[in-house]
Amino acid sequence: MLLIKNRNFHITSSVFSEQGQVRANNEDNFLLNGHWKDASAPCAAYNFSAPPGVWQLMAVFDGIGGGEAGEVASEAAAQVFAASLENITGEEAIDSSVTAAFQQANNRILELRQLCWVYGTTGTVLCTDGMKFKVFHLGDSRAYLYHHGQLLPLTHDHTLAQMKLDLGILQSNTSDFEQDRHKLTHYIGQDLTTDHLFPQESPWYAAAPGDTVLLCSDGLYDMCPEQEIIEILDKQQDIQTKTTALVQKAKNHGGLDNITCLLVAFSE
Repeated sequence: MLLIKNRNFHITSSVFSEQGQVRANNEDNFLLNGHWKDASAPCAAYNFSAPPGVWQLMAVFDGIGGGEAGEVASEAAAQVFAASLENITGEEAIDSSVTAAFQQANNRILELRQLCWVYGTTGTVLCTDGMKFKVFHLGDSRAYLYHHGQLLPLTHDHTLAQMKLDLGILQSNTSDFEQDRHKLTHYIGQDLTTDHLFPQESPWYAAAPGDTVLLCSDGLYDMCPEQEIIEILDKQQDIQTKTTALVQKAKNHGGLDNITCLLVAFSE
């Protein structure tokens, strides 16, 4: 999967963001083909298809803080990354452009914090040209690769619970784990020095026909067991139907948080 094959695929993508069954507003946001959700909107959806060889940047953002203007932070991040698209003209420019966008989004949130109590946002970003893809990440939104019936994680949560798991001082499925599982250790808006925010980067992955990348906020994966996600992605349906089905599944399980699901499918 790490070998870069000299084949380009069509990209079909779909995103759906919903406030869920409990929250009063939707603090999630996304970026797809330069489009994002208005901060005040409870839900939004967008679909997009791209021919082979065209660089694309997609992302999911989950605003932090409950009542503390999380939707302002996530929209600000989406706008900054949308502006960075013009700098992504080839593989050589991606690392510097996307890393700079994380820092610029961070600094924009720090500016907004002077005007109102804005805390921050997660950010999970996918770059692809239809032949290969790479993920950049801060926070506890996630990226997965659906490949030959398996759901493979592409990101590592930046939470206190995950850090304790990695250090071997905490086990999952305990009360301490549940208490710490959404306490973020890294996020956009964290860096007060304005120049030291570095996202987690995946390696480059080769795309294969039938592959699907899932970007989502915790409102999806907290509510949906992985096997249910796999069952939906495995169906012979169009990608828009799958996106809607995943969000609806999370709502059926309680919809305790905002839910954002972005799917990117590679096909010949």
